[in-house]
Parts: sequence; C-alpha cells; structure tokens
Amino acid sequence: MYRESVRGFLIFLVITSHAILLGLDDLTFWIPFLRLASPSVFLMVYMFGYSQGKKGERKPKIVALKALRFFVFYSFWASVSFVIYCFLGDEYQLPYIGRQVMNLDKMSLPLRYSVTIFTFSGSWQYYFVFVIILLLLFSCLVKRPERWFKITATVTLAKSSLVSLWFLLSDGFPSPLLGVLMTYFNPAYWMVPFFLGWKHALSGGVRRKPGMKEFLLYFAFFFLGLLEFYNSYAKFGRLVGVDQFSLSSVLLAFSCVRFLPTLERLLNSKFLAKLGRFSFLVFMVHLPFQWMVYVYLRELTGLNRYFGVAVMVAFTLLFVEAVLKVSRFLPRPLRKAILGA
Repeated sequence: MYRESVRGFLIFLVITSHAILLGLDDLTFWIPFLRLASPSVFLMVYMFGYSQGKKGERKPKIVALKALRFFVFYSFWASVSFVIYCFLGDEYQLPYIGRQVMNLDKMSLPLRYSVTIFTFSGSWQYYFVFVIILLLLFSCLVKRPERWFKITATVTLAKSSLVSLWFLLSDGFPSPLLGVLMTYFNPAYWMVPFFLGWKHALSGGVRRKPGMKEFLLYFAFFFLGLLEFYNSYAKFGRLVGVDQFSLSSVLLAFSCVRFLPTLERLLNSKFLAKLGRFSFLVFMVHLPFQWMVYVYLRELTGLNRYFGVAVMVAFTLLFVEAVLKVSRFLPRPLRKAILGA
C-alpha cells in the first residue's frame, strides 16, 4: 500500500500543479509549491523503472502487447478529447498543444485526427504515452541498465545545462516547436529515472535513510531551482521548459530519490493508495477535461480563479471515481481500454 500511496501522492501533486498553472494569472505566490512538485513525474518514472527491474527478464512479445494495450488506452481518451474539441471554442482548446505547434486547423478532419493521435499532441501530458511505450520497448532490449543510466544521465545533464543557459541568458522564449524538441520530446531525459529505478531494483533499492548530507543537497538544489523559477517567470511570464528540464530541476529530482523510502513509511492512506493504483488513468484524463469544466463554469457563473483551481482538482478526482464505477459494468476488453489496467 505504501508504494501505491507514494504514487498517489505524486499524481495528486501533478494534477494540482496543472490546475494552478492553468487557472491562475499570477503564479508568484505559488512558485515554491510548483518547485516542490516539479520532480513528481521524474519520481513516478523512477518507480516505473523500479517495477520493471523487479520483473526480471522480459519477453519481447509480452512487452509489445503491453505497449499496444497502453496505446489503445491512450487512443480512447485522446479520441474523446478530440471529439469534444471539435465542438468547443478556442479557449477550451488551450491544452491542445498540437494545434498550437503544427497549425492543424488547415488539415482535413481525418488527417487532423490522425496527426493528433500519432504525435501524442492532443493535450500537454499525452506526450508521456510515447515515453512509456519507448521505455517498455527498451525494457526488453537493454541488458545492462547501469550502463544506459550513465549514458543517458550524461546526455541529460549536458542538455539541461543548455536549457538553463537559454532561460538565464536569452531574452526571448523558444518557439513552440523548438521548445517541445528541447524539453518534452527528448527521450533521454525520461530514460534517466527509468534506468536509475531499474538499476536500484537489481541492487536492492535505496536502503540507507537520508542523512544531513542528503537534506543539505535537497535544500541547495531546491533554492537554486526556486531562483531559476522566479527568474524565468519574471522574464517570460511562464515556467514551461524550465519546470523539469533545467539543470537545477534535474539535480533536484535526483536528490528526491533518496527520500522515497521515507515517504513510503510516512504515507499510509487508502485514498492515496487508490489514486496511485490508477495513476495512469488520473494522469490521462485530468487534462484537458478539468480545464474544459473550469472554462465552462467560469463563463457560466464568473467562477473565482482560486476556487476554480479547487474545482479542477475535485472534478478530476470525481470524474476518475465515476469512470471506475461505470467500468465495473463494461465488458473486460472495453474496461481495459478505458482504465488502462
């Protein structure tokens, strides 16, 4: 239960952070919380890598089928969001990153749908499906995760240094396409926590409790990351790119790994455990649906932005609970497609 609770805690931080980023005009007060929450996805990938490492040798056929099932799960929710987009105005489509980057409005409807699905660009977080499928395929090809960890960590540290320099020295924000290629669609970054978790699974995990050195490193990286956040927000009015892919963000995420066993001991909640058990479902559905509900209620009632953040988080939790209850009455293949489990 503890491991599920940790995953549930992390996914709760993710959906809350996204609600804050979407719902509030001024993030200045919330930057410390956003900095605190920023390593959450890194840690979830680490735990995913740890679970894959515990499974031992992987058969390519089984892995390929699992990757296909995950793509079907993604395709269901991406298709639902695409259909809804077709009937809503521009403001509702804010999470539709593909529309912003690739100018999809000029394409025919079938082509726009195909491009949206196969580029994983129907919402901010859909790119992560591509990452998971890639990592699954790697799990049956790689024999020495510790070697791949060193390679990908070196590449990531070098790239994250360039990202930090860009945000520190540049006066202009990267174009949407360049920003995507520099950050979210760079698989090397996501391979780092995956191979680190896999490596730790083979070596018995992180056993030693964090000491004074680990706490000092964490607070040092947190403080540097906080300064980087404030600088980026003051210059560009946004945190995209610097949130996870800068040098301080990578170092902060590394330092957080040591604290996962401590979190496992502290977190013992049925609510968080359930949230963690269906974390992929929560991650897949929270955007764009919570944003759509927020925009609708704001237009209908003039919803206060701070209250709107709470509404978005609450809607995601209630929506997932409703999906879980309804899915009990569905045939197993359809249930798997909807829940991803």
